[in-house]
This record gives sequence, structure tokens and C-alpha cells, in this order.
Amino acid sequence: MKLSSQTVLRWLSAILLAVSLTACSPSAMQAWWADSVVSGKGFVSKTLDLPDGRLAWREAGSGQPVLLLHGFGGNGLVNWQAQMTDLARDHRVLVPDLLWFGASTSQRPPSLDAQAAALAALLERLDLRDVRVVGLSYGGFVAQALTRRVPERISQLVMVDSPGWVYTDADARDLLSRAGVPSAEALFVPDTPEALRRLVRLVYSHSSRDAPDWVLSDVLQYYFAGRRQSQLALIRELNANRDHYVATLDPAQPWPLSVVIWGSDDRIFPLPIGQRLARALNARLIVVPGAGHNLPVDRPEHATRALRDALAMTR
Repeated sequence: MKLSSQTVLRWLSAILLAVSLTACSPSAMQAWWADSVVSGKGFVSKTLDLPDGRLAWREAGSGQPVLLLHGFGGNGLVNWQAQMTDLARDHRVLVPDLLWFGASTSQRPPSLDAQAAALAALLERLDLRDVRVVGLSYGGFVAQALTRRVPERISQLVMVDSPGWVYTDADARDLLSRAGVPSAEALFVPDTPEALRRLVRLVYSHSSRDAPDWVLSDVLQYYFAGRRQSQLALIRELNANRDHYVATLDPAQPWPLSVVIWGSDDRIFPLPIGQRLARALNARLIVVPGAGHNLPVDRPEHATRALRDALAMTR
């Protein structure tokens, strides 16, 4: 396709404007580009006012609703860009930023219960039922809590590299040993380029994802600055109240149709944890060979196929 000189100039102007607006921040540029891509595919940014904050989400498509919940760090767009545009061809896709991430905010004390309450408010406001909820890593904990809170609205639970309530103290100790850190907070809420580099090396299967300090510093500034204390509080609250959440989830009660998707090379939550979760949920296990923990970004095409296989399942 041959582009006219006017089209080329418009694109150059847009790029130059974006560069000037983002002050040459690689993270801001990437976010601007990703937002441009999904907007071009029909996604619209929306917000829901909460009594104590605001829940932001992107939405496109029609058909059975799919709720994509991101992991710890980043936001919905960062985790799900490739999958959300594909699924929107035949589903109504909603991609929120969880509270204390991205554009979502709250004055409540950070907690898993607060996350589930905000998402339940969204489903109720939109009067959505027969929802397929997909949770990646930390988003899987949120997905399980949401499913128990409004079970009448959820028809399928898809856990992606997320151990949910089968995670044990021994699993947590093993993770800290592998990472060489004293606590989950030190691992998941990095405060230096070296700490972020350590996390990236554990999360992704590709060593090529290593980056220089100035890029990692930019990521820390863009995604963590101003949110660090809330995110630290989220992890501490989840660890401190694990017994409460297990009791709330009540594993003895049946779950909706469930699927577990896992990267074979996940070094945050190794595959045996995913196998244990699949047995506990009586769920099908889909293993993506060669994929690390952040499956949707690490192996986007494979993750999309796995999600489509999961969403096509019926009882």
C-alpha cells in the first residue's frame, strides 16, 4: 500500500507530538502506542465512580462478556494488549486496571476484598451475566474472590499462572529462595533498577528482555511512582489474611466451569502448582511450552490460542 505524503506527514506529526508529550519516556511512548493500537480496534476507555475512588477499564466488542484481570504491576493494557484485540472480534471484552494500578484509584485500605468489591460494582452497574473471568497471577486471586462474591454473574473461571487458594507457605518460601529476596514485597514492588531486573528475569523466559538501568528506571518511575506504598500494602494484606481468604473462598463449594493455563517455564509459580490447582478445581490444564510467568506478554500468540481454547469450553 502506497501512502500519500499527507498521510506520512500526519503520522510523523502524531509521533512527534507523542514524543514531546511523554518527554521521551520509553514507558510512556510504549503506553501511548499500545493505547493507539487498541483504540484503533474499537476499544474505548471508561470509568466507574466508586464511593471511595474510581475504576478505569477499556471495552470493545459484543457477545459473551470476558473480563481480563491483569497481574501485579503494570495495568490491563500492558498485560492483555494482544489478547484483548483478538477476543473482541466475537466477545464483549472488558479490561480493567485493578485498584492502585494504572488509572484506577481508591481511598480504601488496599486489600483483595476491595478489588473484588470494585469489580462486582462494575458488573452490577453494567448488569453483566454469564461472564467469563480470566485472572493472570495476582489477577487470579482477584478472579476467585470476585467469583465467590457474585457467583450468579460468573459462568467460567480461567486461572492463568495463578495459584489462587492452593498456594502454601512452603510455596512462598521456595519462591523467596529462588529469587534471593527476604519478602514478597521486595520481589514484586521493586525500588531499584537491579531489583526490577531480578523480577524481569524471573517473570520472562527470554534473557533478551534484560534492559539497561536507564530504561528500568523509567519503568519504575512510570508504573510504580506514587503507587508503591499502596502496592506494598496490597501484598502485605494478602499474606496476612491468607487464612481469611481461603475460608471466604470455601474450597469445598463447587466452582463454575474452570480452566487453568500455565507456562511450562514459570519460575514464579512453577508448573506443579498449576497441576495442583487444576486438580483442586477439577479443571482442564492447558500448558504452554517454553512460556514464562507473564504468559500473555511472553508468548502472546500462544496465550491467545490457549485463551480461545479455554473460552470455547462448555460443560
